[in-house]
Amino acid sequence: MSRCLDQYSFCMYDNNMAHTTGRPQKARGQTRNDVMIVRLQTKEKASFQAAADAAGQDLSVWVRERLRRCSREELEALARPVPFLELVGVKNGAGTPNGARTPDRNRARAAGAE
Repeated sequence: MSRCLDQYSFCMYDNNMAHTTGRPQKARGQTRNDVMIVRLQTKEKASFQAAADAAGQDLSVWVRERLRRCSREELEALARPVPFLELVGVKNGAGTPNGARTPDRNRARAAGAE
């Protein structure tokens, strides 16, 4: 008996396997198409990477979350709309600027009341 796979055996093995092409495609509107290049000093990037590691996140996820939080806070303080909130189904102008949570609502949410 030969230790090599013959073509018939290999083809049967291959034909019975599931054919996947990687992760499923994201729904329209969920993909990120734009890239922003930011120049940093080496120590700045190292600090950001250390903070991302401490949070258990990829650097790009950590940076995106921080930028979104800061831009939302600054725009809401100016009573201006926050365009990316519409992407996640938050309606601008629901009681507070851009539907922002008031401190009381934040406490209630943290306590599990919402």
